[in-house]
Amino acid sequence: MNRLFCLLLFCGFTLSAFSQAGNCEELKKENEYLKNVLKINTPVMKGASENIEFSITRIEGNKTEQVVTITVLLNNTAPNRAFQWNGTGMKAIDLEGNVYKLNTSFTRETLYTDVPLKCEVKIQKILPKIEFVKLLSLSFYPEKSGGKSPVLEFRDLPIEWK
Repeated sequence: MNRLFCLLLFCGFTLSAFSQAGNCEELKKENEYLKNVLKINTPVMKGASENIEFSITRIEGNKTEQVVTITVLLNNTAPNRAFQWNGTGMKAIDLEGNVYKLNTSFTRETLYTDVPLKCEVKIQKILPKIEFVKLLSLSFYPEKSGGKSPVLEFRDLPIEWK
């Protein structure tokens, strides 16, 4: 009886140890995932207007396509509302003074309170020799703006060409 009790006790401790080790590995994987998400969403630059935070998290150029993609996270701190880019008021200017029109991954969306929304802004036909965007001018219509279109400017954005 003593031997059986000891064997059951030993098996219980062993299973418990394996179970905790398994949970530990899952926690490590989850922590690594969260660290990577934080790295991805770490802003290069930030700005705010009309209770919307604009975080530029990436400026990546594609040499072959001659396109620069700027990733912007929008975070609305006001109640849920509609958001629309003002395409005619948006542009980029490089160090040589060249002006580029911008394309966005969406034109109109709902911004939910404290929920980030990713948008890609693209600069077309930009040569790989351009290393910086001297000025990025983003214009948008917040809901119930009465037709006014705030402009948010970012300066000296380094392009990471690939």
